[in-house]
Amino acid sequence: MVDVRLQIAQSRGIDTEAVLQRVGLNAEDLKQPDARITIAQDWAVWQELVNIAQDPTLGLKLGCTPMLSGLGPMSYVILNAETIADAMQMFARYQRLLADVGRVTVVETPESVDYVVTCEDWDWCEAERYIVDHWMAITKTVTMALAGNQTHPFLLAVHFQYDYPPDLPDLSLYRESFGDVVFKFGCPDTRCIFSRETLTIPVVGANPELKALFEHQAQTIIARYTEDQLSDRVRQRIALAIQGELPTMQEIATQLTLSPRSLQRKLQAEDTSFQTLLDEVRRDLAIEFLREQNLNKTEIAYLLVFSDLSTFSRRFKTWTGYSPSGFQKCRQGDIAPQG
Repeated sequence: MVDVRLQIAQSRGIDTEAVLQRVGLNAEDLKQPDARITIAQDWAVWQELVNIAQDPTLGLKLGCTPMLSGLGPMSYVILNAETIADAMQMFARYQRLLADVGRVTVVETPESVDYVVTCEDWDWCEAERYIVDHWMAITKTVTMALAGNQTHPFLLAVHFQYDYPPDLPDLSLYRESFGDVVFKFGCPDTRCIFSRETLTIPVVGANPELKALFEHQAQTIIARYTEDQLSDRVRQRIALAIQGELPTMQEIATQLTLSPRSLQRKLQAEDTSFQTLLDEVRRDLAIEFLREQNLNKTEIAYLLVFSDLSTFSRRFKTWTGYSPSGFQKCRQGDIAPQG
């Protein structure tokens, strides 16, 4: 996705090599089929594009160029959906193929079919407005392409979560992107509102057998991302990061391509929290270090980021019921950590 977006930006005269240099990414790495970058890196790319272009409608302009090739396996699924509404549902179902941030849902009402993007994870992203514009413009561009670029306007309205941009004198550029539709700003979420015709408008060239094949492929890829619970992955990241300094939730979230809010919410769904996992990792590492006896207790206290040995000793006794010295006197394996 990032690679295709940069190609479109380059075709519009933006120095994308400078963008990549400023955010520390390599153009060749972006071309790897299984490559995934952090959300922070993706948003840094957006911010640099905005800084270089100095164009308040950059997101709209980049989104008006079809980029199905940038959707990877997702593109094959939606290209073979039965109807436009079905394609939207497929996108919502397999959105994790693209990113672990934001949430797409398709809501059917008596009057419309709404493609809704919830952006609660984006509140710390400076380029939020451009990303929202981009996704809404892509939604309109792709749905029109799937329908064979019908001239009949089945897009009725576009709602934006952000407030009306003060640097725009009018909505002319929005109308160029979306047509003569209703625009609303400062809404609870961001959505494209389509007529109920999308329930019956066929996707041009769709093949049901191919859709089933590509859906299976999409499900296989998603399974690779969800084999382990998120809490297990967070524990692993924390254990690797503790070296005389405690990692922050922001740092671990970035490594997992999540925002801190999204990470917190997902951990709550697993009945845990970042602080709980941090404590558990420190406890388990303390037990491991004491059993191996390669480090003295002062060194262990330092590595696990305790202010002094006495603080470490008190915490260890809270965890296990034993002091560090008492624990080391027991035979290895005789003591199980207390949860």
